[in-house]
Amino acid sequence: MADYYCILTPAGRLKVEQAAFLGQPVTITHMAVGDGNPLENPPGDDQTAMVHEVYRAPLNKLYSPAEDNTVVIAEMAIPTTAGGFNVNEVQLIDSTGTVVALGNYPLTWKPPYTSGTGRVLLIRIMLDVSNAANVELIIDPAAVMASEQHVRLAIDELKRYVDQPSGVAVGTYTKVKVNARGLVVQGWNPSTLAGYGITDAYTKPQTDLLLSSKANNAITLAGYGIGDAYTKTQVDTLLGAKQPNLGYTPVQQGGGANQGTDKVYLGGTTDHLRAQVGSVDLGRVWTELNRPKNTAAFGNPAWWRCADTGTARQRGVAPIMTNVMEQRVTYPFAFAEVPVVTLGIWASTADVGPSTENKTEILASIIAIDSTGFTLASRRLAGSDTDYATVMWQAEGRA
Repeated sequence: MADYYCILTPAGRLKVEQAAFLGQPVTITHMAVGDGNPLENPPGDDQTAMVHEVYRAPLNKLYSPAEDNTVVIAEMAIPTTAGGFNVNEVQLIDSTGTVVALGNYPLTWKPPYTSGTGRVLLIRIMLDVSNAANVELIIDPAAVMASEQHVRLAIDELKRYVDQPSGVAVGTYTKVKVNARGLVVQGWNPSTLAGYGITDAYTKPQTDLLLSSKANNAITLAGYGIGDAYTKTQVDTLLGAKQPNLGYTPVQQGGGANQGTDKVYLGGTTDHLRAQVGSVDLGRVWTELNRPKNTAAFGNPAWWRCADTGTARQRGVAPIMTNVMEQRVTYPFAFAEVPVVTLGIWASTADVGPSTENKTEILASIIAIDSTGFTLASRRLAGSDTDYATVMWQAEGRA
């Protein structure tokens, strides 16, 4: 093994294995350096951290070289303002603060800025992994520090790019050629279809000749080298195989008496047709199969509803005693407005009937009514027996 190397810690090995299995890459964010003496005790497989940390910062660069995807290269720049310590060991830390890799480093003195000299120390280490895809290769742009050489090379490249001539005179062009750098290197103003690369249209001379020969059919398309059109015989054959037109006048959009020019829509849903004029939805188009029908529920209480008018009748019965009482009667379903309610005798005990000499007379009346029900009140007008009568009620209104 080389004198200087970087290895995964036990926690780092576990995280890389989990990254390969779960598809969640390890995110390395920081590097730290120390002044320990790893040359006497090189980093081992069971070591979890450096001997003594002296400086830590976000990574300046993290990448995998194109020629080897099993290696991850990490860089950290120690600025001029930091120093006064030896660098003899390094370690990589992930986004959770876990030390995932560590290694030794050639003993290097980083002088303090106050010593009268200063320099940026760039620490670069190579970490061997089975697949660099398991390490998230991202970097914080705020932490990146460009070297002077890198800046100079970038400026020179930009200058060459800006100074490169376009090769085209100043002017307006309808067709241009652009090189790989996005620069215009040629320009034209074609005056023909062919000049623009258009091959699926007739030129003016071709069209003029075709029109002039229409009366006597003296020339053919092939005679002009036109191969992307049907001949008269081919068109006649194709039309002869088509179904004849329908034998009645088709529907026309608009044009009738008192009709506007709005677009008319007619379409179907699961079980009915709908019509629309412009942006106005006209609703269902009723047919024999889906026209509305009157509906009813029989019994007591019961109801009936007219599909054409929306009128509904609801009915039921309510027992009342001969002594004073009030009770709430609720319709099977609510009306859209307050309905009209009528009452009638449905059944009674013998003493309430008119054939009994000591007849008990009962008064039933409505004292409150709304769209969901009404309050029924009763009291005895004559007689002394505690008898009962069953009142039938009927309500009619708009549902």
